[in-house]
Amino acid sequence: MAERNPRERSQLTVHEVGEVVVATLRGAFTEASVIDNAFAQLHELLDAEGPRKVLLNLGEVSFASSMMVAKLVSLYRSISQRGGSLASAMLPALSASSLL
Repeated sequence: MAERNPRERSQLTVHEVGEVVVATLRGAFTEASVIDNAFAQLHELLDAEGPRKVLLNLGEVSFASSMMVAKLVSLYRSISQRGGSLASAMLPALSASSLL
């Protein structure tokens, strides 16, 4: 499966692998504006493209406030109601040297 170029967003990187959207969140999610911005971007992407399979990579999140947890639950409900699916993972960042 071909991988498209990542689209950089504030604290969110999104790329697609086949029919799966891989969304990597990074940094500390403590401020409402940062959380709202990241999840608004995710919702925009999903609204534009319909039901999706989404893998949410949380491996680079250093802190998640309770507001972020609420947004994750909301995202899960939204995707599920449209017939999509959401999975989360704590995927470590890989470098070329770690693959050798």
